Amino acid sequence: MSESNPVKSVSENENQTDVCLAGSHAVPAILDGKFFAIVKNENGSVKAKCCLCSNERILSGSLNATSNFLKHLRTVHKDCLEDYNNYRNEVAASSSSVRERKRKTVAAPSAVSLKHARQQTIEQTVRGSSQAAADQLITKYIVMGMRPQTTVGEPEFKALVAGLCKMNTEVVVMSRRTLGRRLNEMELQMIEKLKQVLSEQTFVCTTADIWSSNRQSFLGVTAHWINISSLSRESAALACRRFPGSHTYDRIAELLYDVHENFGISNKVCLTVTDNGSNFVKAFEQFGVKIEKSDDIEENDDIEFEDVGNILANPLSIHDDADSHDYDISHTSLPQHHRCSSHTLSLIATTDLANIVADNHPYGRVHHTTFAKCTAIWNKCSRSPKSCEEYFDVMNSQPMCPCPTRWNSLYDSVCNLTKTSDKLKDLCIALKVPVLKDYEIKFLLEFIEYGCQPTMSKALEIFFLAKATQESLSSIVHQNNVPASAPVDNDNFFSFESGHTPPTEIISDMEILQYFDDKSTSLEILHKYPTVKKLFLKYNTGIPSSAPVERLFSYAGMVLNKKRACMTDENFQQQLLLKANHFAKCTAIWNKCSRSPKSCEEY
Repeated sequence: MSESNPVKSVSENENQTDVCLAGSHAVPAILDGKFFAIVKNENGSVKAKCCLCSNERILSGSLNATSNFLKHLRTVHKDCLEDYNNYRNEVAASSSSVRERKRKTVAAPSAVSLKHARQQTIEQTVRGSSQAAADQLITKYIVMGMRPQTTVGEPEFKALVAGLCKMNTEVVVMSRRTLGRRLNEMELQMIEKLKQVLSEQTFVCTTADIWSSNRQSFLGVTAHWINISSLSRESAALACRRFPGSHTYDRIAELLYDVHENFGISNKVCLTVTDNGSNFVKAFEQFGVKIEKSDDIEENDDIEFEDVGNILANPLSIHDDADSHDYDISHTSLPQHHRCSSHTLSLIATTDLANIVADNHPYGRVHHTTFAKCTAIWNKCSRSPKSCEEYFDVMNSQPMCPCPTRWNSLYDSVCNLTKTSDKLKDLCIALKVPVLKDYEIKFLLEFIEYGCQPTMSKALEIFFLAKATQESLSSIVHQNNVPASAPVDNDNFFSFESGHTPPTEIISDMEILQYFDDKSTSLEILHKYPTVKKLFLKYNTGIPSSAPVERLFSYAGMVLNKKRACMTDENFQQQLLLKANHFAKCTAIWNKCSRSPKSCEEY
């Protein structure tokens, strides 16, 4: 018998005969001690040593799956495969008589077993038939509705089935029209709840972005605030409106202002976070709040004087000027603008770096040729499964390709590529791409060591470390020591009262001193200092990134898929906001109707 025959016979029957029992013991034939001996057994997971290896090699597997042990025989002990094949046939023949006796025993139960046998109750029989019927209906729903198998593990689906099973009366599935009315009521209740919550807040931050899908554009807006009572950060999705036409700055300002007005937060939004798109930037430049720096005000020497006599003689001119000014900006005003920090870092690491490389010709030449060859490797691996296998065979790891919208993905991809830099030339030959030269490999290693990510990390670390050190030294050197000869200028030209400090200012100063003297580091102490709490809310409500609105668009992609491309804009926004804002909080109407017959009649 040739070597290929036993290999074939083993591979054909490895899931059948290999789990045959050695005699009457629940141990596979390969693990009974002749070829492998079990060293450790934990609930079916075993570790066994090879009896054929001189170094007593330990392999892991289980009693039900012995593929690891079979693979070891095929690769290391090929000459023993024929012996193993004959041995397992003998074990199978000897164990067949044992199984035959067991079948006869089951077919002819003894009198003792008949005596202790109990008939199933009606309840057990009904429960078994009901479970079988439920399994059949759920399976049909998954298959015919083309739902993922993970549906049966979702808590909402389990709650649906459990709730229907608890009902003693017959349940009628509501119509599509009834479902639409329920969704409309839930949406109205959700909006009213959001308006109520936002009306109780002092400061609100919003994020905005534009998303396109199925040749349609939408403006998404989310709100974020710090709860006044609990001081915890909370968020909500406000809108995902259809954006027809061109994405011009004036249309962006109009839609964003309309969303703020609908929820009554136009005067509460401390800042709005967007990306660095030119249309968003121009919208806030034209209609947003402009923060003037004190240095700019002091350096402005062009002071305009107004004739007080003319103003007093014609007081209506003031209102006319104000009305004309409001008309010029089309009554649209936006809050302070903050650019997304993540998007800004991405532009620094991609666009700005590319401009620097283009200006430096010697460096740019090496940079271009090196990354062109790396891009060829990444393109091959992303387009061909065979190339991925060749990559794994050479590098012993899976390829990692950069993402255009993730600025640090290029750095991570180069790190993954240079883990085994000595194999890069072999990889290029295997993938049939231009081979990287020695100086190009050295360039990649220097890119990792002195690239953008570690440089920015070090710069930020030094910046904050230096700032903290300076504050620490300042607190030691200047311990509230005020020189006795320090001149105090209390002359205020526009102050017509006595020179004493207002009582409110004294109270605020005392409150701040008490706050800094408080030893507690918990946020709860802010409730004792209302002025400090107001400042805390004002300067901490804003968030640094527009990532929340991008997560809203992730939900949008699930709702507005290709099968549901015919949804109306109102229906799309309704289902998206209910999903994003956890519509479980908006089911008070259903709960009230289920608990009160009177509410059902009113409904």
